[in-house]
Amino acid sequence: MKIVTPTYRLCRKLCSLTTFVRYLTASQASEALRPFYFAVHPDFFGQHPKERAVNEESLQRLSNYLENLYGTGIASPTTVKFYLRGQGSNAKNTAQNTENHVTVYTQAVTIKLFSQDVQSTVSQILRTCHLKTDHLKSLVKKGAHRSQVYSRPIKWDHTYYAYANKQKPGDATPPARSKQTLESWLTKNRQRALRRLEKSQLIRDDADNLRSELCNRYHLRDIRWESDWNIGAFRMSLSSFRKILEENPSYALYIRDKELIFGSITGICKEGFILLSNESVPQYWSRVLEHLPNAAPQMNLLLTMEGELSGYLGNAVISHEKYFHRITIEDYAILLKKMLSSFKVYHLSRRRWKEGRVILPNSMTDLKIIVEGIIGHLAVTTSGQLVVPASTQPQNVINFLVQNKEKCLQKVNNYPRLQANRKRLFAQCIKNYNLRSLEVDVSLTEDQVNNGLNRLIDNKLPLSVSMQDLRIRISRYYTVLRDGEVYIPWDLHIT
Repeated sequence: MKIVTPTYRLCRKLCSLTTFVRYLTASQASEALRPFYFAVHPDFFGQHPKERAVNEESLQRLSNYLENLYGTGIASPTTVKFYLRGQGSNAKNTAQNTENHVTVYTQAVTIKLFSQDVQSTVSQILRTCHLKTDHLKSLVKKGAHRSQVYSRPIKWDHTYYAYANKQKPGDATPPARSKQTLESWLTKNRQRALRRLEKSQLIRDDADNLRSELCNRYHLRDIRWESDWNIGAFRMSLSSFRKILEENPSYALYIRDKELIFGSITGICKEGFILLSNESVPQYWSRVLEHLPNAAPQMNLLLTMEGELSGYLGNAVISHEKYFHRITIEDYAILLKKMLSSFKVYHLSRRRWKEGRVILPNSMTDLKIIVEGIIGHLAVTTSGQLVVPASTQPQNVINFLVQNKEKCLQKVNNYPRLQANRKRLFAQCIKNYNLRSLEVDVSLTEDQVNNGLNRLIDNKLPLSVSMQDLRIRISRYYTVLRDGEVYIPWDLHIT
């Protein structure tokens, strides 16, 4: 008996399409994603109905995304969640053994789909799931030299050559590709954004009321939303959180005077905030809230480790501030231990004295250092803080501190002026266009944000009507979310 699943339908749809995008055909994309389908196929999750349902829905969304890429070449950025099956013990979540069944280990992954070509999308999916991409290179190379599928030449409409920036047969020179402008994009999408804003307004008001109620009733300092999901997911998260507190009154004492952030991870972050992932089940939230009293000793241990690390770095301040991603105290402790181990070995080695890499005590007290993840590069933030990945060799860290000390101090002194200027730009943009809200993506740098704000301010006249009453987020691409929020790129072209 043939079982028709979302995976089967996705493969059929891919194989029925014949257009080419970046030298990767539909059948080649299906072949490249075969290891991925094998890891997420719903039929393998018969004992886990929740994971099966999530995978079925996500496969359907992925199918629609790829269909749009092959059909129009444009797909709205989205996020999909999958549960991967495996046979390793290092997966995040494991299912228990059941009689006459093989143990199935599952790991939840979130895939952000934003690329506008199939090859990059397939590569992103495989890399996010930690699957090999070697076979993808051979498929791309094969597709690049593939002969014409059709027996006769195809004559496309002139708009295709203009959009794809390709030369039309018979033309002497290729046409220049027109750039997407904010004015033209808003002309097409403004009404759609306003309709979605109107539909989601009741949900937004309900979320605001729930947020205020929880803060006042349980004496929370603040509740923030740091997720890519829409306002409906925020309201559901707040409702689930309230239900947990009503069922467990003792948690009220644990969360008093704390700050709560709904984001992509669950735990306690190094800044001391409570982190709850909107993708986790409420039972997992309960376990985190139950163990909140144990966070204080862990935070004290982190302070001790930071003090020891600071001693190797001229008594520089080890800052708890977030640079890019939130990180739990357990993961942060691992990073600190790794750095301390490296510095202890280096401190006792003769190489340190031979190379002259020595930082005198109290010579770096004016500097702040942010310890980041294992992978990354040394950097100086706009506020004058030094970002140090935990895997960096001690001699490189020391050299970087010595060479950039003056630069950091200059940025520290200049940062208050930059903050005041940024607030002024925000206020001016909101006033000029009568916006409902204006926010920025966390992945943007200070310079990119200021660049985008200045472009909006310098072009008030052409956009004075089309921007009114919108909720704008400065990001890296154009899109309208389901709740009506409008994403625009920071390097936008106005007209």
